[in-house]
Amino acid sequence: MPNICNFGFIQGRLSPKTFGRIQTFPVGYWKEEIYAASRLGINKIEWTVDSITLNQNPIVDSRQFISLQNFTKTYQVSIDSVTCDFFMENPPWNPKLISNNRVKEVFATLLNFSEFQGPLVFVVPILDNSSLPTLKSFESVVEIFEELQMYNYPAKVAFESDIQPKDFYSLIKDLNPNLYGVNLDIGNSAAYGFNPMEEIELFSGRIFNIHIKDRPLSGNSCRFGTGCTDFSLYLELLSGKKYCGNLILQSFRPTSGYFFEELLYSLRFTESLMGGECLAA
Repeated sequence: MPNICNFGFIQGRLSPKTFGRIQTFPVGYWKEEIYAASRLGINKIEWTVDSITLNQNPIVDSRQFISLQNFTKTYQVSIDSVTCDFFMENPPWNPKLISNNRVKEVFATLLNFSEFQGPLVFVVPILDNSSLPTLKSFESVVEIFEELQMYNYPAKVAFESDIQPKDFYSLIKDLNPNLYGVNLDIGNSAAYGFNPMEEIELFSGRIFNIHIKDRPLSGNSCRFGTGCTDFSLYLELLSGKKYCGNLILQSFRPTSGYFFEELLYSLRFTESLMGGECLAA
């Protein structure tokens, strides 16, 4: 099985909703989230960078950068991946809130952050608002990173897509496998009706990061175990391919506000399918 010690969670899942969104950078709670993660025994957090809170994010705001480093060091919680929601809100073919140049500037800042923080995976969504209007549009996405010469930094790009696996594979197969890969979101795949065996076989060796969540077919995120995600099959297939990367929990956001308990439930649910080795405290 994948290493259970590689569990992390996506930022915002241990905070009240900000601006009514399911996922956004928790401006007033990011320190509390790091502390709460340490209490759960989770030592990885996938940082969130979005447009609406961009200037208040300590990865982007140099005034808070040292505070972020100190806090993660104190509570031994590492940032190994960054979910780039600002890109989904501002795809290069349809800029809305910020300009394309600003998108490049943000990525450049993240690359600089990787030099201080250590190796990072940028999870770049090409789905929902940033769904590719044509397969050729993908070229404009890759151009951003080529222009930034990201091969000079300790960083990789993991694209998360809503297009059919075979079409997605055709887009990335000729790209540098050391720089460009896949973020596999098993909940989204279940909702799209993708075949787990086809996905794992196609993307074997190119999966840089995994989001663990549950969704019903064509439906929204739900509590682990109540949707269509075949957790056991995915974990078995990943074990067969010797996947050893991150497993990032995207737990359900309950309306009651018990987000700490819900993330703990999601953690235990997934651990139980993996045999329980190296259980979080």
